[in-house]
Amino acid sequence: MKCQNCNNTIPEDSKFCTLCGTPVSDSISNTDDDINKLKIELDKLKNEIRNISRTDNTIIKTSTTLSKKSISIKKPDIKIPNINTSFFSGFHPTKNEIELVFGQNWLARIGSLAILFGMSFFIQAAIDSNWISNTFITALGIISGLLFTSVGYYLNNRFNFYSKILSGTGLGILYISIFGAYSGFEIINPYIGTIMIFIVSILGTFLSYKQKSISIGILSLLGAYSVPIITGFYIDTLEINSLAATGIYLPFVTISHSLFLIYFKNIYNLISLNFAGWVSFLIWVGGLQDNSISIETQFVICFFIFLIMISSWIWFVRNNQKSNSFQSFSLSLTTVGFILLSFLVLWDSDYKNILGISGLSLGILYLLPLIYGWLKTKQLNYEIYFAITSFIIFFISIPIQFSSSITTVFWSIQIIMISYLSYKFDISIGRKFSYLIFVLIIFKGFLWDLYNTNDMAPFINSRFLSLAFVFISGYTTYFLYKKLTLTNYETTINSSIYYLSILILLLVINSEIYFAINYFTNIFSSAYKTPLIFILWILSSTVISNAILTINKGDVENKIRRYFGYSIFIIFSILTLLSSIFMNSEKFIPFINIRTLLLIFILCSIFFTYKTISNLNIYLKKERNTIKLILEFLMLLIPFMILSIESYLLIRHGILSVDTNYYNPITSATWGVLWAGIGTIYIYVSMKLLLKSMRYAGLAAISISIIKLFIFDLFLLPTTIRIVAFILLGFVLLIAGLNYQKNIQFMKKIFN
Repeated sequence: MKCQNCNNTIPEDSKFCTLCGTPVSDSISNTDDDINKLKIELDKLKNEIRNISRTDNTIIKTSTTLSKKSISIKKPDIKIPNINTSFFSGFHPTKNEIELVFGQNWLARIGSLAILFGMSFFIQAAIDSNWISNTFITALGIISGLLFTSVGYYLNNRFNFYSKILSGTGLGILYISIFGAYSGFEIINPYIGTIMIFIVSILGTFLSYKQKSISIGILSLLGAYSVPIITGFYIDTLEINSLAATGIYLPFVTISHSLFLIYFKNIYNLISLNFAGWVSFLIWVGGLQDNSISIETQFVICFFIFLIMISSWIWFVRNNQKSNSFQSFSLSLTTVGFILLSFLVLWDSDYKNILGISGLSLGILYLLPLIYGWLKTKQLNYEIYFAITSFIIFFISIPIQFSSSITTVFWSIQIIMISYLSYKFDISIGRKFSYLIFVLIIFKGFLWDLYNTNDMAPFINSRFLSLAFVFISGYTTYFLYKKLTLTNYETTINSSIYYLSILILLLVINSEIYFAINYFTNIFSSAYKTPLIFILWILSSTVISNAILTINKGDVENKIRRYFGYSIFIIFSILTLLSSIFMNSEKFIPFINIRTLLLIFILCSIFFTYKTISNLNIYLKKERNTIKLILEFLMLLIPFMILSIESYLLIRHGILSVDTNYYNPITSATWGVLWAGIGTIYIYVSMKLLLKSMRYAGLAAISISIIKLFIFDLFLLPTTIRIVAFILLGFVLLIAGLNYQKNIQFMKKIFN
């Protein structure tokens, strides 16, 4: 081995050079060892990195799989009832699953229902056959009901669902037994029986609370409300006194229902309280015989049920500060039920005259919470529900107190007030209520008020007043709501209200014009009535259409609204033009008559609208040109109509003394010459004014004249008239050709 410093030979095992002392062998060996160690460590690091990357890939795949699984099984954060969902575990449940659900749940329910019906059948058979005494039947029923209820309560911890069915069945048996005892058998005092029924309903509420079961409470209340129906169906010995007891019984059941609501603070329980209480009361009132119970007693019972319901509503809403549309629905149902059933009870009595005033007074009372809440806090919470219900009360009570037309006026004022409140406080349910009332008053206005054709002065009558208020309420609603941020469907509804309001305004004005012309019978003769009505109709449509176009002329987005304005005017113009052809013209002087005035008036209206459209936004050029082309066509058509119709009238008028045999030939020849002459004039004017549509109209008129001449006149006209027609038309065509010849260079420039 050589030393790296002095290149002298040294022994192999020497660590230092013997000549220069440099540690040659140590540095080399250390360097080699270090390199080897580094290589070994590098290989280890590479292996560790590979292992780590493999582990990471495995973790990523595992985490991805777990995340997917967790997403797929993640439950939505929604509070839903804890129900058995095994039946719905898949789209195709197996036979075993169906059998399990049926055996576990529905067999018990069906069995419970069968027991209740069996008890009813047993009571009926026992009464008919006198098997056992009424007292024994009642005692047996009460013992059976208590036994079922007790067993259900005892088994609650072991068989939860089954125990609820037993408890519900026991409550149903108790209801039937006690109600039958005082209503059918009359073995106990009706008032004692009513108190017992109330105690059973309280027991049902207690069991539903202790067994944590809404279903027991619902079964208890359904049984309580349906007992009069079931017993009345199976027992034929109901008497007047027992029916009176039934009426007294209903408020107690309503109290029980309200207590059930205290335990289970659920809006659906609140709504079911309204439905069940009023339906039971309605069935009871419907089953009463005439004069069996005083109407005062019936009303007092209805009023007590209402007080319990309204107290329950106030308690519920004050303890559930969340605003909910169902709360408004529940309050409305409570109040509307009371109003309607009170009217039903008192309608044929001496109190009928005060029903409307009473309803309006109640509506005013319902506005007091709104006024108080606003004055106290300047904010509205649940008080707004009273306001909405107040308007419903007014809606029901107004027709009872006022006539048909005045009713429409007050309903329209209601809509304006509701729209303002809904706009001021952004109340969605108020907006929906205003939409509903608006639709109703539209139907009422056009089915009743519009056809009120009594001898009334035009424009100063209840018919015009009511329909005018319908327009005002609709347009006010649209105007207020367009400032709010509405959903898509509400925006559509609000736009529809705008269009309906405009149509109502147009129809109201035109109907009053019609009634006004026919009202003054001594001023206008029958021949002039229809043309005058058409003139005024065109005037009204022109004013309204131009107002719509002027308001929206600079708005690129309101395309539908502008087309609505176009349509109103164009449709009225076309219909009027067509109607003018068929007018009775026996008393008309040719060219100097009301029909000619009508056509000239239509022409002026079209020209006025044409100028309005010309001032539309420049960005609406395509839309503007399309509508202008339609109006140009109508304007160019009217001179043809005037000359054709009036020439027809002139030939048949006594001024010319034309033989009746030549009426049609002369008319045909005259039309051909007139059309060609007008076409020639159109072409000449179009070259001066650069109007393409007028030039095309002139060419079309000349072409029609030529076709008519060589197809019809050549064969159908008499010889003399045919000769005159051909000569005159020939001169006209020569003039038209000369017109083109003189302006040939100008026409080339136009074409280029």
